[in-house]
Formats: sequence, C-alpha cells, structure tokens
Amino acid sequence: MYIQGVSTRKVKAITEELCGYKFSASAMSGVVTQLDEQLTQFATRHLEEGFAYLILDARYGL
Repeated sequence: MYIQGVSTRKVKAITEELCGYKFSASAMSGVVTQLDEQLTQFATRHLEEGFAYLILDARYGL
C-alpha cells in the first residue's frame, strides 16, 4: 500500500482491520517516516557487483 501511494488514513484503516488494533495517527506517521527513510536508502544504495536478470516476453494464442 505504501509504495503504491495509498493515503496514510487508508493505510491506518487497513492496518487496524488486519491487526485488530487501533493505531494512533502519530504512530502511523512514525511508521510512514521510517518507511520513507528505508525506501530512500534502498533506492539510492550503490550496487557493488553485477547481477544477472532474465526478461521474458511471450504471446499465447489458440
């Protein structure tokens, strides 16, 4: 939800539904702040070594 840009209010409602616990607005804000920091660190990290990947493209028809 976070990566897709869902609002904090909706994330709070869904999290409460899944966990069965009511989170305060400040608690959700803290979680979002931590996620922002972690996502930025991940997105800007330096890749030390190369990595292999595979791209597949196909069509299927009868």
